[in-house]
Amino acid sequence: MQNQSHQNITPRNEIFLSEGISIFPELGEIIFDSKKIRISPNNMRVLKVLLVNSQQVVSRKKIFDSVWKNQIISEDTLTRCISDLRSAFKSVDSNKKLIETIPKLGYRWIARATKENIEWNDEKIENDIDNEFTSTKLKIKKPDKNSSLSNWWLVTFALLFITLVTSVWQTSKVFDRQIIRIALMPMQNDAVSQERIKRTIELAIKDSLLKTDRIRFLSSQAINSNRLDLYPYLAREYAIEWIIEGNISSEGKNTKITINLVDARTALVEYSFSSISSKENTQELEQSTIDLIFEIKRNLLPN
Repeated sequence: MQNQSHQNITPRNEIFLSEGISIFPELGEIIFDSKKIRISPNNMRVLKVLLVNSQQVVSRKKIFDSVWKNQIISEDTLTRCISDLRSAFKSVDSNKKLIETIPKLGYRWIARATKENIEWNDEKIENDIDNEFTSTKLKIKKPDKNSSLSNWWLVTFALLFITLVTSVWQTSKVFDRQIIRIALMPMQNDAVSQERIKRTIELAIKDSLLKTDRIRFLSSQAINSNRLDLYPYLAREYAIEWIIEGNISSEGKNTKITINLVDARTALVEYSFSSISSKENTQELEQSTIDLIFEIKRNLLPN
């Protein structure tokens, strides 16, 4: 039989504590000495694997299996995640060395890490409120009915307001983490005759990806292609995660379409997809476009 005192206790969030640092995996945040740093979802998943196995060597294979199970990911992706995490912790405390590279073996979170759950005991809170009201009523010898009613409404309104604000805040956090922000760069082409193909592909990519509830595009008006640091700038100013860039080129009687998925923070190409079709076969070209969009979706939305 289940212990009744635990029936209404629900974990709302898990926290890892290590070296005075608080890590909130679900919120994607680390806090140290009132400094708050945001961590990307993939980096946080890597960090969580290290924290769960703190003070132990974790192999690269184990991290890949835990974070990118059944996905084809380059080795550089994990190396960059570790580099990002080190930079994040260095920004909150430059004296702390927390992630150690063990050559040919993997990585290790050096310090001891403990996990705690923030719990909400609804039954206990209700009892505390009842006790507080009982205590208050005992102290008042001659209560004013109108005053008591007014106070009751005031307390009720305050509790409802706090609950509403908390719910909105948590919902916005979850929603914010789920949205994938993308910038679609104008495709490059080497012939005027390819302009129609270019516009068709760009519109098809936008139309297909916007039908999902997790992908949003940056307005083309916000993209200044003259900047030398354009991709990192978009990541920094607009929280863009991915850049989609493409190229259309002629190869004899065929048209080659190449689409790249670029990490906005590093400007590194993470995925590249190519398709070759006959210039005269419109149906083949349309199928190539569909196949490319499918590959983009599969890599942006692996789940």
